[in-house]
Amino acid sequence: MSTSPPEIVSFSATPISGDPPLSVTFTCEATDLDGTITQYKWDFDGDGEIDKTTSTGDTTYTYENPSTYNATCTVVDDNGAESQSKALTITVKYFENLSLVDWMDDDGSESDSSNESSGGGGCSINPNANFDPGFLFILLVSGFRKLFRKKRKC
Repeated sequence: MSTSPPEIVSFSATPISGDPPLSVTFTCEATDLDGTITQYKWDFDGDGEIDKTTSTGDTTYTYENPSTYNATCTVVDDNGAESQSKALTITVKYFENLSLVDWMDDDGSESDSSNESSGGGGCSINPNANFDPGFLFILLVSGFRKLFRKKRKC
């Protein structure tokens, strides 16, 4: 009696990109013409090692570190035959949505922290103060306190 390997019908992930921690739901649908699917083996980072084994085709994994990952699902049938999905690329971004916020008086001049208790002049946020994700390293090394002095309470 010959056995045929299971067939992966679809393999999907939602979402496929975002900021860490990124919680991703994976769905692997498979069929087996001569039996049943007994295991789903998940490799979430593309290193060839099985990170999780389930009896159903749905699972969730949380990516903690920014990088690009190639996730796969391997299905196993009741005869031990296996099939592996094509890889899905999961992108965990480098905090692209962060921005530096400049506090300014309404007249456009920078506030001075020593004038915190003095009245007058409101504050506004400069939404155009974006930075390159590589700048995050400088922020961490230099310390946030030096770069983000609180200049005025609004």
